[in-house]
Amino acid sequence: MKNKKISISTIAKECNVGVGTVSRYFNNGYVSDQKKELIKKVVEKYNFSPNFAAHSIKRKIQEVYFLIPDLTKSNTFVIKKILKYLQLEFSETMVFVIQTTYNQETYLKYLKKVVARKPAALVLFAISDDLKIKDYLKKITIPFISYGKDWGKFYFINNDQEMMISLLETMNNQNEFNHQKQILYIGEKPETNKSTGYDRFYSLNNWFKNKNIKFDYLFFEHNSETSIYNLIKELNLNDKIIICGTHTCHKILLKYIVNQKFKNITLTDIYQKNSLLLPIFEKQYCIAIDYQNLVQRINESINKILNNKPIDEQNEKYLNYEIKVLDR
Repeated sequence: MKNKKISISTIAKECNVGVGTVSRYFNNGYVSDQKKELIKKVVEKYNFSPNFAAHSIKRKIQEVYFLIPDLTKSNTFVIKKILKYLQLEFSETMVFVIQTTYNQETYLKYLKKVVARKPAALVLFAISDDLKIKDYLKKITIPFISYGKDWGKFYFINNDQEMMISLLETMNNQNEFNHQKQILYIGEKPETNKSTGYDRFYSLNNWFKNKNIKFDYLFFEHNSETSIYNLIKELNLNDKIIICGTHTCHKILLKYIVNQKFKNITLTDIYQKNSLLLPIFEKQYCIAIDYQNLVQRINESINKILNNKPIDEQNEKYLNYEIKVLDR
């Protein structure tokens, strides 16, 4: 028979823990396995179940962590939009953005520290070298969403190979590759980043090989203005088709081309769909990625996690995009 004199304070005292610990136990908050087992035994001993008492004690504030290797323009756009959504919909949720690196050991170190805090959810921006990370993620129970690679049940992938091939096919249909201009690809080092580095160059390299079209390429170490400018600052870019591996690359190249007054250039870009884009050259080709749609889909997943609702299997995990041809 239930003992009505038993309270949460009684349970806490007998277990030699704080009242807040017992409250978290009943509210499904974080309690160590050892204390959880101890509280469970005492609760069963007295056949105790709480009424409003446990809920009257302030619940643990939910925390959501973003782990990101690089604050690129597109990544920053996505994070800012999600932060705005969380502030409006979950005002008492604390959100933390942790910038790590593309090094697996460093990324894993930060990830373990974040997991130790027992957050309500994680949003992980993926890196290429990830074997240890994937193994570790199999062991945790915290719900997470990965962006860039398939790290778990809920993920969104940059379909960069498909995007790059679509860009090249469009340019080919416009007779751009008629051997009158030298073709130059300038992009992120493949080993640095899987999507913006490896995937984009891999698909481009294979496509040109299959078409028996020659091209040159240059890689920058980091997707930063300084790194890119140091790579291109002495190049002669007259009479070239320049395929940019990132939007940052396009931005720096555009400024350099205008300042140096190079002529007869075809330039490509990768940018956020619906952004204002003014064509500088006779013709410009762009991969327009719908990051707003990605934000909406991630927000929907986070909403379900924070409201303890099941997330349905996603039928569409890839980014929406379109190829745009701009004429001056």
